[in-house]
Amino acid sequence: SLLMLPHVITNTITSGPMAEETWKIRDLLTDHKRTCMSIVTLPEEMPVNEAKDLYDLYEDPLQMAKGPMFINRVWPEVEPMKGEFMNQDWQPQGTLSSGAHAALSAIRFRSERRKNQDLYLKRVRDEFELPIVELPFVFAQEFDLDALDEISASLDLALDRIDNATGAAVA
Repeated sequence: SLLMLPHVITNTITSGPMAEETWKIRDLLTDHKRTCMSIVTLPEEMPVNEAKDLYDLYEDPLQMAKGPMFINRVWPEVEPMKGEFMNQDWQPQGTLSSGAHAALSAIRFRSERRKNQDLYLKRVRDEFELPIVELPFVFAQEFDLDALDEISASLDLALDRIDNATGAAVA
């Protein structure tokens, strides 16, 4: 709605200082050389649905250029596990230490979490005709400079790949 505001105002008010300023804003937003819109989402059902709604507005009525799509908080891929222990119903024949139980539970959780995200990552790749940048989930107690460095490094690599693939600079 906020991005539609300049279009609504310029269609309603035709003269005066407000109309002049609004035309400048509308011109900036619709100038594909100076402005593009990037969608940021999570690999989850509701955020991907909302991203799709926004994606459908790019050209009409917004008339905005498409920037890369950012998918935030992507869990790392899990190496495929072999064996029955990945089955939630499997129980060890002997007793496991509490640490081994915790590790098994964590591995199962991580695997299931990534499988769930993979459904939405696939949907994004199938439904959005945009360069896609996956940003990692940062496993940290607090979001500090190290976490920011991790995100920045991932962002740099992904944007370089897009730049090299398209031959165009990504801002």
